[in-house]
Amino acid sequence: FLGAALSAGTNILFMLLADAGHDMTMLYIVISVDNLSAGLASAAFIAFLSQQIKLAAKNSIPKVAPLFFAFRIMVGAGVAMLFVFLMAFYFTAKRTSFKKRWLLWVCFISLPLPWIAIEAGWFVAEFGRQPWAVGGILPTSLASSNLTYYDVLYSLIGFIILYSVLLVIEVYLMLKFVRLGPSCLHTGRYHLEQATAKPNHKQTELI
Repeated sequence: FLGAALSAGTNILFMLLADAGHDMTMLYIVISVDNLSAGLASAAFIAFLSQQIKLAAKNSIPKVAPLFFAFRIMVGAGVAMLFVFLMAFYFTAKRTSFKKRWLLWVCFISLPLPWIAIEAGWFVAEFGRQPWAVGGILPTSLASSNLTYYDVLYSLIGFIILYSVLLVIEVYLMLKFVRLGPSCLHTGRYHLEQATAKPNHKQTELI
């Protein structure tokens, strides 16, 4: 404020200098005050720009805590899935997987792990790049779509309907094959085991 006021005041001094005519003392005073006001105004402007740059740099760094925990949740879910896969592969290769109730429970409980890992990964990617849509080039505030509210709403409704139909089909197929039972227990009690055993039985009778 002081630099701006002095800069404006120097205009009045130049008017007085023009009115005074050839006056070296007045010239020295006007030039000194003009240099002082210009220095103060420039220093204040540079300080303001530096403050804004620091503020912009600070705002371009996302919060660390959510990213820290989301990343570790993603990695933890991935490691847990790898462990479940290796254990299931080992016991299935030995044909003892269905005798391990704890393994079956672990497999059942771990069903949400892929979804958790995916969501945590998307959070790390989307939250971590804020406020940039393209790092250092395009901020998210300028990258918003020009779609209307109803465009987004109709698209969302379409996706909900599509995935709801797929969910119904998936649940139907899962229940159907669960009722048929597994075919790897070698007990002869379930549908697929009986279906595969009948041709062998007939072939044995023919022989």
